[in-house]
Amino acid sequence: MANRKSTLDRLDPRIRDAVHTAIRENRATIDEIVATIVQMGGDVSRSAVGRYVKRIGEDEAKRLEEYRKAQSVAAVWVEKIGSEPEGDVGRMLIEQVRMLAVQAVKEMNGAEVDAQDLMLLGKSLDHLAKANKSIVDREASVQKLMQARLEKTVKAAEKGAAKAVASMTPEQAYLAALKQVRVAYGMVEAEAA
Repeated sequence: MANRKSTLDRLDPRIRDAVHTAIRENRATIDEIVATIVQMGGDVSRSAVGRYVKRIGEDEAKRLEEYRKAQSVAAVWVEKIGSEPEGDVGRMLIEQVRMLAVQAVKEMNGAEVDAQDLMLLGKSLDHLAKANKSIVDREASVQKLMQARLEKTVKAAEKGAAKAVASMTPEQAYLAALKQVRVAYGMVEAEAA
């Protein structure tokens, strides 16, 4: 049996919007919805409205279940983020929220969208972008700090090595360098070398 479009899906958009509002607000019975449709110039059967209300209710139940799952996953993420806000979990959360925003826009599918919802979505994405930039900036500054510390340590080691080598014979300097190479490549442990 082919999936046919519901009689209600073929109604004038303003009538369909009134039906959706009544269903969403849970303020009208099936008979009242039928009466509203007829009053607005539409023509549908009571059973068609009943099937439509049931389908919309099932869709809403699925969305609610997805929301509950997302909440439980978010609770785990919040716990992880609490211990490491700028880490991989934080970045993953930002990306997940971006994906959810894209999915929400896709699901709108030409439906009427509240301007305030769009504004909130835009602000959320803006805050996410700023948070992501903050993470990237912080990682860059940590890398610069680490690089500076490494360079300082290398210079100190070179200075110390130069002093030590100056007091060695060429053979002792060669053996010390060979020992350092072996340690660096993991051929021997530092104490055993």
